Amino acid sequence: MLREKIVHKILKVPHTLHIGVDTGEQPGTTIVLIHGLARTHTIWNYVLKMLPDNTRVISVDLLGFGASPRPEWKKYNAEEQAMSLRMTLLKKRVRGNVILVGHSLGALVAIEYARKYPSATSALVLCGTPLYKSEPRKLVRSLKLPTGEDLHRSMLRRLREQSDFTKKLNYYARKVKFIQDDFIVDDSNMMSVTRSMEMAIENQSAFEWLMTTEHRTALMYGRFDPFVIKKYYKTLWRHNPNISIHPVLAAHEINRNKAYAVALASVLGGIIKHPLQSD
Repeated sequence: MLREKIVHKILKVPHTLHIGVDTGEQPGTTIVLIHGLARTHTIWNYVLKMLPDNTRVISVDLLGFGASPRPEWKKYNAEEQAMSLRMTLLKKRVRGNVILVGHSLGALVAIEYARKYPSATSALVLCGTPLYKSEPRKLVRSLKLPTGEDLHRSMLRRLREQSDFTKKLNYYARKVKFIQDDFIVDDSNMMSVTRSMEMAIENQSAFEWLMTTEHRTALMYGRFDPFVIKKYYKTLWRHNPNISIHPVLAAHEINRNKAYAVALASVLGGIIKHPLQSD
């Protein structure tokens, strides 16, 4: 506890993330897989079988999830996660072309990583990204009818503010197989879940950054994904030539979904075969 306080809280040295998979050094591209909210690196197990050969693949557990540290004093925003990811990749001596693949919350972490460390990021593949615009001033917002984004934000606030309801909802949703068994929200990760919702998902500026990014970015989403505001994806595609969109016949979940895995492998293969130089 003393070392934790001195090294990480006072000296602000980022934590190192748990690595679930590391296929070892390769001369070419490294693919970094970043899971979503209340998940672990295991969501990529099905995808791993289909990724391009001759690449190094690393999957991590984000702070607060899986086997990674869960400090109580962290905000669990995208910046803290990105800094820990950077520390982890430096320790693993990751060099050269790095493609970040993020799902949901992990996609927001990938965006923040590319924003903070642009020269260390070659391309982004973002799956099921919950993109919201920066909230307008309250006076302006009060004159508007509720939008899809307003409803999304309202749902997130209720889930994080009513933790007992959220845990029960998660339990029964898993019991009736509405969600997959490895999407777990309980006392062990409730703090990480609620803070991530507020600090990384609700409070974000990812959309504005994507509007002008020079990084090659592929936006993937399930056609039946309730957490994606599809018009934002189309806006980004129309305004930024570095962005492509790739709809998949799926919902939000990526693990054990063949359609998502095949599409993701195809997108990654195209990026590796035809790389673009990013500043």
